[in-house]
Amino acid sequence: MATRSASLRGMFPDAFFLQLALSLLPANWPTCRAHRWLRWDRGAAAKGPIPTPTPASVPPSLALAVSDTLDAVGSAALGLFICDSCGSSLEFSIPPSPPVRLPTSTNPESSAAPTGADHLPFACRNGVAGSHHLHVHASPAGDCFDAACCRCRTALRVTLSNARIPNQTLANIFAGNPDAFRLEVVGVFQAFVKGILANLDRPVNAQSDRFVRCIGGPTKDAVLVMTLLGFNFMPAEMKFYPMPLDPESKKAVALAGLQLLLKEFQLRQSLHSSIPSLKFSDASEDICVRLGFTYRSNLRLLSLASRSPVDSHYRTLGCTADVTTDKLKAAFIAQSKEDPKGLPWILDALIEVAKLRKNADLEEFVAMERTKDGLISVSEITSAYRTFNLSEDDDVPDVILVTIFSAMVNDHPERLDDFRSALRVIAEVRDSAILNMYLETGVIPGDLMEVTAQETSGDVPVGLTNIGNTCYLNSLLQMYLTITPLRERLKTISSQNTAMEVDNSESENGPVDKAKFLQYMSQLFDGLVTAPTSMRAVAPAKELAQLALGNTNLQVGSQQDVNECMENMVSLLEFGFSSIGDDSMLATVKSLFYGKTLQTLTFKESSGVTKKNSKEEDFLCLIIDVAPTLYDSLDAAFRSSEVDYEGQIANRELSIIRLPPVLTFTINRVLYDSSKGETKKAHNFLQFPNKLFMDRYLRENSTIVQQRLQEISGSDTSSSDRDTARAIRATLFDDLNSHPYHLHAVFVHEGEAQYGHYRLFMKNHSTSQWFLYDDSVVKEVLNPGHDIFGDTTGQLASAYCLVYVKADEVERLVKTFVREPIIVD
Repeated sequence: MATRSASLRGMFPDAFFLQLALSLLPANWPTCRAHRWLRWDRGAAAKGPIPTPTPASVPPSLALAVSDTLDAVGSAALGLFICDSCGSSLEFSIPPSPPVRLPTSTNPESSAAPTGADHLPFACRNGVAGSHHLHVHASPAGDCFDAACCRCRTALRVTLSNARIPNQTLANIFAGNPDAFRLEVVGVFQAFVKGILANLDRPVNAQSDRFVRCIGGPTKDAVLVMTLLGFNFMPAEMKFYPMPLDPESKKAVALAGLQLLLKEFQLRQSLHSSIPSLKFSDASEDICVRLGFTYRSNLRLLSLASRSPVDSHYRTLGCTADVTTDKLKAAFIAQSKEDPKGLPWILDALIEVAKLRKNADLEEFVAMERTKDGLISVSEITSAYRTFNLSEDDDVPDVILVTIFSAMVNDHPERLDDFRSALRVIAEVRDSAILNMYLETGVIPGDLMEVTAQETSGDVPVGLTNIGNTCYLNSLLQMYLTITPLRERLKTISSQNTAMEVDNSESENGPVDKAKFLQYMSQLFDGLVTAPTSMRAVAPAKELAQLALGNTNLQVGSQQDVNECMENMVSLLEFGFSSIGDDSMLATVKSLFYGKTLQTLTFKESSGVTKKNSKEEDFLCLIIDVAPTLYDSLDAAFRSSEVDYEGQIANRELSIIRLPPVLTFTINRVLYDSSKGETKKAHNFLQFPNKLFMDRYLRENSTIVQQRLQEISGSDTSSSDRDTARAIRATLFDDLNSHPYHLHAVFVHEGEAQYGHYRLFMKNHSTSQWFLYDDSVVKEVLNPGHDIFGDTTGQLASAYCLVYVKADEVERLVKTFVREPIIVD
């Protein structure tokens, strides 16, 4: 939840200035957090004595040119101010037409349309103590606000502009030079502004001695500044040519000139070489007077630089700290009506002020307001998010918040009421239909969505209902459904013969339940295949989820790693087929999903004799680290390395001696941050191919692979050599292409290490379609290049598990679209 952007309105004397100078700036305002508005004394610049010219002094005609240009385009009719910290500008002007729709007023004198210049900059004729009550309409970009007073129909426009020349760009040009030299650099840019505002059609030589000495030549930063000053760079000629400027462009250049004048003023102050013709002063009083408000010197104590929470609370209410209790109440009511989305901040401010004042009347008023429906304070919102170890700024989707809620309830069932209360607060603040539906029904809201004709036409697979933080289990079940040998065999499993053939000699909660896993899988697969077209999703049996998750304590919602769940499910399949005496299917499961690696450790004994120790090991999935590409990750996993072996340094070599037809990779994205003592998720993008060749990782090819890698290893000395080596390595194994695999499924995890939501992308190889499986929602992916293979850098969602199928066995082993709906009359 973003921080509140205060509205442009004031209830009492001086409040408008406070709201404007302190709270008005929108949440996306990118410059500084401590604006100090200055007034440029144009009279001093125009009429003051002309100093003796020096290379670093401001040409008086620049100040005149800036002033004349701003006047010519009608800028700053009511006031132009510039921030001493960041160079942003604040401009008051008269809007060209009635700016906002005003509420109906009971005052007959305020019935006319906004009159703009007829009243500005005078005080409100009908307001309390002459104070305007402004209603605001912001531009889509958030940089311009049109306002009108509902009491006297006065209107104005406030325009906020970033510094014309980025401060970082100037800092780059200034870097490493003293203030005296910086002053000379500013003088050079000022001369260019002076020329272009005077319509002088003279190019600037980027190779001249002065340009190179002061600016550094046509660097990236120099070209940017010159472009902003109205010049076009011609690299072939190494010259900057003035561009034709329309009035608005000329105004922008004039504002850049004003920024340069301020920069000179600041540099001269630091060098103690001020000149009378260049003057900027604090604009607090000027802003108040121009808008008809009484200025008091204590306003300076309430600057944005102030970090006082008390000042912040009064600013939120649109008041100063010396207002009466009645005015505080009136301010709260007015702000609440006009800014309902900001109500949590307004209420929180009133609560804190009531605590500070210890006023019984105000405390009673707060208590009455808090009993109203929907009134939630910021502190309550913050507490609700903290209940789930989150903050308001965490961009956690509603569906992921449900998974966090479910997991925490299962971990701490005694705190169910606390968790529900916190989730209800967040649901209210977000106005979330998903969270409200979940709180009401206890079901993931996606299952309650209306089914469209397209989604129930039988053209997409059937989804699976999330029965409590089981999105990763649902993804695995959907993937196993597409494995043809497994699906076809489970068709023949019936509850009767399973029960008869199970050995009941052990505990009822042990082998008997495990053997029933085949029965639950059979029933689920049958439901997914034969579901009528009107059915969007089916629910897996709770017992199936408990067995698959290795959980017999009914804690279905406990979050679990996909890799662990996969191992448990395959183990249950093996146990089930073994229990019913189906050795053939048991062998099929092992041959489908398991591969075998060979690890060889080479070391020298104390006697100097070289020894080798080899070990074969089955694998269900290969765990790899994140790298730029899948090949990079695999190269790192199978690269020869030195390890500690029984107190000695040994060379470790790893290779594959048998590839499974269904090859699974788990991407290790959970890392431990030792500095913070917590786990975090690596969000790096990993590029993976549609077609993968595994030849280079086979034992039979290890010798030739090592030889080729050694041939290019000497090229890794310089940056250019490394680039060359990388390019060579990309095609180094193109001829090793006897073991191709096609991508079948991509498991995606959205979230962080502590929470998240799983989705599955799966390919229908017969049509080349991709489907997205998101629990009960299954739909075709229309843009796989972006949604599946696109760069996910900076996103919470990233590939977590990849499943490939041997290319020459795709048709025999997998069938993604297996729907055979029962026709229901």
